[in-house]
Amino acid sequence: MEERTIQELLLESFEKTSKLATAIKKGDRVVSYEECFKTASRIQSNLTEITNGETKIFCVVILSEPEKVILTALGIIFTSLVFVPIDPKTPEYRVKQMLSSIDRGIVIYDDSELLSAFGESWRPVSYSELVDDENGASKDNFIKDLGMSHPDDLLYIYFTSGTTGRPNAVAGRNKSLAHFISWEIKELNVGEAVRTSQLTDFGHDPFLRDIFLPLCSGGEVHIPLDKQTILDGVRLSEWLVESRIQIVHCTPGIFHILCKQELKKFPDLQCILLAGATPSVNDIRKWFDCVGDSSRIYNLYGPTETTLAKMFHLITPEDVKSGVIPIGRPISDTSVHLIIDEDAASEDSQVGEIVICSPYSSLGYFNNEELTKLKFSNDSTSNDTQTVTYKTGDLGKMLPSGNLLFIGRKDRQFKIRGYRIEPEEIENSILEIEGVSQCVVIYFPKDEEGIDGSIVAYLEPEYINIESVRRKLEKELPHHMLPSQYVTTSSLKLNERGKVDFTALIDPRAIMTVDSQMAKNKTEEILYNIWVNLLGIKGFSRDGHFFQLGGSSLNVMSLVYEIYQEMDIDVSLEEVFTYPVFSDMASYIAGKLETEDKISEENKDKLPQDDKPNQIHELSLTYDFLQTGGIPDVKVLVNIEPFNTLFYRSCFYNAFFTVVKYHQREITSFLCNDIALYDYRNNGAFGISYLSMNEHSVLLKEQGLEITRLEKKEQFYESIFHSIASNIPVIIGVDCYYEPNRTDMYQINHWYHYVNIIGYDLKQRLFYILEHDHADSLDYYKMSISFEDLETCYTKGLLLLNSNSLNNHFFTLSKRAGYKEATTCYQDYISYVHFNKNRLIESSNKVILIVERCDEIMRSFDRFCNEGEMLIRNIREVYQAKTALVYLLERFLDEKHPCLRHLYTIVEIWKMALLSCTEAKIRKKLIAGRWERVYKRMQTLEHEEREFIQKWIGGSHEDR
Repeated sequence: MEERTIQELLLESFEKTSKLATAIKKGDRVVSYEECFKTASRIQSNLTEITNGETKIFCVVILSEPEKVILTALGIIFTSLVFVPIDPKTPEYRVKQMLSSIDRGIVIYDDSELLSAFGESWRPVSYSELVDDENGASKDNFIKDLGMSHPDDLLYIYFTSGTTGRPNAVAGRNKSLAHFISWEIKELNVGEAVRTSQLTDFGHDPFLRDIFLPLCSGGEVHIPLDKQTILDGVRLSEWLVESRIQIVHCTPGIFHILCKQELKKFPDLQCILLAGATPSVNDIRKWFDCVGDSSRIYNLYGPTETTLAKMFHLITPEDVKSGVIPIGRPISDTSVHLIIDEDAASEDSQVGEIVICSPYSSLGYFNNEELTKLKFSNDSTSNDTQTVTYKTGDLGKMLPSGNLLFIGRKDRQFKIRGYRIEPEEIENSILEIEGVSQCVVIYFPKDEEGIDGSIVAYLEPEYINIESVRRKLEKELPHHMLPSQYVTTSSLKLNERGKVDFTALIDPRAIMTVDSQMAKNKTEEILYNIWVNLLGIKGFSRDGHFFQLGGSSLNVMSLVYEIYQEMDIDVSLEEVFTYPVFSDMASYIAGKLETEDKISEENKDKLPQDDKPNQIHELSLTYDFLQTGGIPDVKVLVNIEPFNTLFYRSCFYNAFFTVVKYHQREITSFLCNDIALYDYRNNGAFGISYLSMNEHSVLLKEQGLEITRLEKKEQFYESIFHSIASNIPVIIGVDCYYEPNRTDMYQINHWYHYVNIIGYDLKQRLFYILEHDHADSLDYYKMSISFEDLETCYTKGLLLLNSNSLNNHFFTLSKRAGYKEATTCYQDYISYVHFNKNRLIESSNKVILIVERCDEIMRSFDRFCNEGEMLIRNIREVYQAKTALVYLLERFLDEKHPCLRHLYTIVEIWKMALLSCTEAKIRKKLIAGRWERVYKRMQTLEHEEREFIQKWIGGSHEDR
């Protein structure tokens, strides 16, 4: 194969792809090829000025957003510099170890938390400085500078776990990356506009495959909105369908998460490529059974040292029948052979160490010549002097079919979630802790249903403080290297050769038994079941430690969510780490529940809900701001009451309802803005979609309200104080994850959200806001939040949208002269309904599909356990949309109108379904007779919907 550079492949792709075509997409954020090209050029130009045109300089990238990392990586390699990505969540101690291999260069950041790990020889450059276009980068300069790249150049550095206790820096070769990308494009027959997923952390080298396959072929890189989407099988499945993903690269661990839920068809998916560990036969079997073979599934194999993958296998149903998934055959320009150890005590004489031979390997370990010579050598069997052999340390066996089968590690190395880990590195870190005299780290794989295993650390002496060990390691090692369990012993048993007897080290989970009498109360019983299910263990004692029993940074978030779901109580991540012992956590939760019950009882008559409109927290001072020209210490606007009558679309619209009412305007125009349609998708999901008439700015203008936006972020506090003191409410966009008042799943995930600010207290440094307390109902209450917390919510909200523009993020509403009457809005609405009557009729045809879908799930307890949450969420969405329509039509139609009569029936049926499903969730069992009655009523929905639409559309405007 002709030796190419990755720069050449990218440039050819940029030249032949439409500049308006999508290059990167995350949510609503779309980066075109033109914008991608210009940003990379701008970064290249600025880096050239910073380095004075010098090349081969290391550029460490510690950015938080994948889009920024992609654009920065392009700019770096086009400047012939070296791309060195480091996950910003990496502990500072670990970063310092990485930097021992590369001691100088540029560090590109968007958050300065890790900058203290870099010495004076590193120049920090912020991302905003890097994308500054002051230098006016041009396309001509961009193309001209590509001549500096060479196929054998050092292109990037990725770090792998090392036996010495320090990470090894693998030096990536330019032509090797280009070779793999070219092979994959040809093998998969990748065409222009291909949509690929980006699921890999950029601190892991498959990230290169995620971004360069699409960008070198004119395709699209699609990025999920948040990490939780990747770790939630239902959300990941929905995202793959909605984004119409065609090619997925992922680890078998992510594939397992996808397969844990009920699989549906993925109409656009063409190919899944698994790498990083051995795929589960059960997962592959489930995929073939549920999805079929319309999508090809590849198993890839290749260490970081040999550049991404060097072997591949197209998995077939026959592999599933045989019970083994091979790693297959070499890719082009690569050969693989086994070194059989004649002295090994293996019963199979065909098992040997896998050795990879290719001219497209890495350049070895940077600044570690000794280890490079040990693992790499020139291939004496090849005429090509550039061909290099690499001893993988993996054991394999050649099958009769000619495919290679991975057997295991020659040494003790193992992989978790695609990360290769040397247990010696963990041991060395533990042995540095004062008081530890001996340590052995073992990896115990999970059963065949699981992907990841459990890292167990055995320590001497017996009295060592495990909690202090755990805290120390969290500061030094990445999360995937942290032991999930610790066992202390007076002495580790040795074998005849005087070495630790690994066969005597028992998996501590194997000796756990269920203690059915352990739970002393209802709280402990619920918490016990949550722990058992999350940790996948048989049982534990009252002094069981969550993190020693297998808890990790991934399932601790699930723990918080499950506690909320089961007990309706919020426990923060900090509280989990404070009370990791079962008995302590249970006691703390019980106390918190008791306290909240008391507060609720004492304050139930004080809550400013809209059924008590006269109970207003009036904190305003007596003097008038406009007369004094000053800002009072305390100011809370009166007559702004929560609007809880219905859920309408989103917190964005609900935030405006109260303001519109505050200005004594009708909110009907908001309700007249959308037509709700039944939506049934190919994957079985259903709910409501909307036909929208106008943007929010048009609606507000019709209400006689004018939006005033904040121009400068520095005016954050000042603008709020002046607006509220002038009797004008303020609405800002925030990140709900950082909102201290959150009591639901927003506390786990990052969500963009809107807060209505109605007052402030300068002395206590508090803002008074209207805030909803549940993701599903969006019922609004009057609450308070500190100045600092609200500013953090606002700042993080901007980062969440990846935008420096403040438009639509912070604005006030002021009254104008006239406004559009509600009746006029309704007439426009009716005209719009008639214009879209065919869409409404098509919508009613989907009702029977939705009803049958509900019945399928409610007649199978297993399916309800897997899909019940989604079912309840979708039914609630339909019920709320229908309730909103009732609220609207009741204002314009006589209560005896036949249109309303059918609508009342429809709403009642959906309410019955919602209550029945919710009851099943609470009781954790299906009540057959009760659902039968609901199902019979639901079967009449299609008739009621058709009659409703006919009455709604069929009559004249005068009839209304």
